[in-house]
Amino acid sequence: LTILSSLLITESKCEIKAVIFDIGGVLCKTDKKAFAKEIFGVKDICYLGAYSVYYLDFTIWKFQERVLNLMSEIEQQIPTEDGLILRHGQTQLPKIMCKWFRGELTGNQVNDIVQKYIQNQADQNPNKFKNKVEQEVLSKVVRIMFDENKLASHSKPIDGMVTILKELQNSKKDYKIFILSNWSQLSFEKLFNAEHTKPVFDYFKDKLEHVFISGDKKVIKPSRVAYKNVLAYAKEKY
Repeated sequence: LTILSSLLITESKCEIKAVIFDIGGVLCKTDKKAFAKEIFGVKDICYLGAYSVYYLDFTIWKFQERVLNLMSEIEQQIPTEDGLILRHGQTQLPKIMCKWFRGELTGNQVNDIVQKYIQNQADQNPNKFKNKVEQEVLSKVVRIMFDENKLASHSKPIDGMVTILKELQNSKKDYKIFILSNWSQLSFEKLFNAEHTKPVFDYFKDKLEHVFISGDKKVIKPSRVAYKNVLAYAKEKY
């Protein structure tokens, strides 16, 4: 598990005073079974699950990578002012997704754009997809990926991180805890207020100034500005 710890440096020593958490893959994870059931159906998910959960993860990951590649065909990402590129694993995230993270497009708008592209490609290039089933699955993946409600409902707290959060909150060292994440504002609000994510987000209910979401701040990681915003606030406040 990856935690980004920020160091607020004094003249005499380097002391950890703040801990900055990401959301996806750190505080929360995708419920792969729920995600897959929406795509493949109950019978298919049982069949896939008979092999292993790792095969299920790999299958979903491959379809998501395929979607990202399709989206990059629409518009490629431009490097940040630091010359950095946002990636999902080894795949460069498409510009349209970066716009979604920055709040320039809604999930519905992204879905509409990508669905039209998929259909146009299928009409113009018969060999673009292996078959009709692949096209339909990719369309489903897009709908789920950018459905703000489903994105929230399919994200669940990581138990180990809930424990770490509580230990930091109860520590005598009075750590300042922040969230810095690439997330659309609407989907984050639904995730933040969901009943099943209370163990993660309850601490931040009265500390919203400690939450830095790209869709709200209009800047995405890995831009250095995103990190500097958090550190600047922490140094000024504490």
